[in-house]
Amino acid sequence: MSNTEKVELAPCPFCGSDAEKYTEHTPYNAKLYGVSCKATDSDYHGEDGVIDDWCPANCGEHVTFSKESDAVDVWNTRPIEDALNARIAELERKTKGTYCAYCGDEFLFDEECASKVTEHIYKCPEHPMRDKDKRIAELEQQLAEAKRANLEQRVEDICVGAKTLDAIKFALWMRLGIPDEVTQEIEHLEQDEMFTKNLTNYLIEQGVE
Repeated sequence: MSNTEKVELAPCPFCGSDAEKYTEHTPYNAKLYGVSCKATDSDYHGEDGVIDDWCPANCGEHVTFSKESDAVDVWNTRPIEDALNARIAELERKTKGTYCAYCGDEFLFDEECASKVTEHIYKCPEHPMRDKDKRIAELEQQLAEAKRANLEQRVEDICVGAKTLDAIKFALWMRLGIPDEVTQEIEHLEQDEMFTKNLTNYLIEQGVE
C-alpha cells in the first residue's frame, strides 16, 4: 500500500463533496494522477446522501500532476482554511483558560488557576520582574560586600590595637557591642595573617554586621 493510499482526501473546498483519485494519459501516453470533486451536474454527494441535483458550485474542481503524491498534497493543502481552523482552535483554547503574555504558558480556568498564575509570575523567565529580581540580587550582593568590608576594617583596627584574645574580645564588646557568648569561640582561630578575615567570617556567621 502506497503512502498516498493511507492519506484521507479532504472534501471539495467549493461544494464540500467527497473527492476521488483518478488517472489519465496525455496524447504522448504519459500517465497523470489527479484528484477531483465527485460532484457532477446530476450527482451531488451531500451529507444526507445522494442528491439528484447539480453541484451547488458547479465546480468540477480537480488537480492533476505527474506524481500521485503531489496531486494529493496539493488537493489537501488549504492555507486559508487551515489558518481559520488554527485561529478557531486558538480562540477556543483561550476561552477555556488564560495564558502568560510573556512565555505563552497556558492555564485552565479552574479552582487553582489564580494560584498557578501567581506562582508562574514569580518563576517565568521571560517576565519583566526577572530583570528587577536580577537588579535586587546585584544590589543585595553589593550591600553584603560593603558591610563585610566595613566589618573587616573595624575588626582589623581592633586587632591592631589589641594584642591578646582577651583584649580583642573586650574591644569587640566595647566598640561593636558583641557579647561574650558570640566571641567565646574565637580562641579556636589561629592568630596568623588570616586572623582578621577568619574573625570577620566568624562574626558574619554569627549574624554580626
